[in-house]
Parts: sequence; C-alpha cells; structure tokens
Amino acid sequence: MSNKAALITGASKRIGLFCARSCAKLGYDIALHYHAGQKDAEQAKKELETRFGVQVKLIQADLSDPNAIETVFLKAHNSLPTLSLLINSASLFGKESIIDSTASSVVSQFSLNVIAPFLLTSAFAKRVGNGHIINISDAKKHHPERSVYNTSKLALEAFTEQAAKELAPTIRVNTIALGSFLPPSTPPSQPAINDTPLIRMGTEEDLFKAIAFLDAAHYVTGDTLHIDGGRHLR
Repeated sequence: MSNKAALITGASKRIGLFCARSCAKLGYDIALHYHAGQKDAEQAKKELETRFGVQVKLIQADLSDPNAIETVFLKAHNSLPTLSLLINSASLFGKESIIDSTASSVVSQFSLNVIAPFLLTSAFAKRVGNGHIINISDAKKHHPERSVYNTSKLALEAFTEQAAKELAPTIRVNTIALGSFLPPSTPPSQPAINDTPLIRMGTEEDLFKAIAFLDAAHYVTGDTLHIDGGRHLR
C-alpha cells in the first residue's frame, strides 16, 4: 500500500481514466469509482496495477443519488486509509438550452456535476486531516447554448472558490477546466482544433502535467487552471 491514495469519480474511462493514470503515475493508490460498465472498470484496475504497481479498489455507485455519496467515500477511506486526494471527474453532459431544458435535465446534470462534488467534498473534509481536492470543469462553459450543463460547471467553479476559503489551511481545492481531449485512438475533431488558439487537441500528458503541478503546488488553492490550448479565450 502506498503512503497516499486518491478517490477519483467516473474513472473507468475517458477523462476520469486519464486522471487515474496520472495519479497512479504520481504514486497514488486509487479508489476508482464507476457507475456503469463493470468490464471497463475491471480493465482499468488491471492496467493501473500492472503498469504502475499501485493498489486499486473499485467502487460502483450512482452518484446522482445523494444517499450514495457517504457510502462511496467511506468505502474509499476504509479500504485506503491514506486517502488524501479527491478528484471529482464524474460528469453528465447535456446540450439543452434554457428553452429546451426540462426539470429532469436540470436535476440530473446538477445532481452529478454539482451536488455530488459538494457532498463528496463535505465527506472528505470531515475525515481527512490534510488533503487536496480537484474538480474537473469545462473550458467552454460560456458556450451560447447547452445552458444547463454550462451553469452546472460555473456553479462547480464557484463552489471550488467557496470550499477553498472554508477548508483552508488544511485542505486545498482547485479546478482543472479542460478543452477538447480525446483518446489517442479517436480521430481529432477539426472544428475543435480550429477553435483552439494552439491548434491541437489536448493529450493525456497535458492533463498529467496539470495534475502533477497542482499536486506539488502547495501554495495554490481556489484556482481554475485552464488546460485547453487557449480555447476559453474564444
């Protein structure tokens, strides 16, 4: 068992798995949360343990259910008592505008994108003496449509600032706002590239460097780090 561990939500694939690989590379044991896709989660566990020699615990739960949050954290903390990092990566993306939105779409996206990180942060703060929380947001949260999703991510970033103030000095809280990231096997999106000042997609290595920076930057809290090739400027 490592002397440090991380709980990462939505970590069986895509950005969550990128985060898990980054943390494993930094020597963290991993409490890997997933909702559906047990096969993906088991494959991720095998990969992380084989490549990085870390311990991985799988935790299945639907984080849109507020009653599941405490159980998820306790499973992670009990199985990996050296837990000191929480990455809120699980997210629900919707394209609804204000006019197109429904009560269901608002509740479902806010439940996963805001309420779950809020409650996990609370559980973390109650039981972890010193630690760090990273919330994963979206650099294009000012897109003129997809208002439900954008508002949820803006709320998450506002929560980062509030939590950073309230939980200092023992717990740091930061946000990483991502641009367009795709797995290496996926063809790049030319429209996304054209909308990015640095004219390329983000890579797993870009995300690793961001996590590694925040992991080591003990004088940084309440910040939003844009890893997006400048796309938030458009």
